[in-house]
Amino acid sequence: MKPKKPKKTNRTRTIALLGFDGVAALDITGPYEVFSLPSYLTQDQTVAPYRIVLLADQAGPVRSASGLSLIADASWRNFQHKVDTLLVCGGPDMTRLQNNQKLLA
Repeated sequence: MKPKKPKKTNRTRTIALLGFDGVAALDITGPYEVFSLPSYLTQDQTVAPYRIVLLADQAGPVRSASGLSLIADASWRNFQHKVDTLLVCGGPDMTRLQNNQKLLA
């Protein structure tokens, strides 16, 4: 049996990572690395497989539970682009997200 060739995509898919102050840094950096690798490996193609964005309450610094700061590309409140996959990153205390009614809506 011949292995199947991977499907060629004709559009870039957007992966949104939802971060927050107190997030586990690995929950952002791990998926970021996983989804960035196909784009790195297919640099010669005209269409990148994935576009990865970090969303938070506001664009700018997001401080992880360990103290590492990451930079959110945009706010989830006004992000206007289509999201193909949304990953809600975790952390030791998810209370802020669970109580954010605007985000949950």
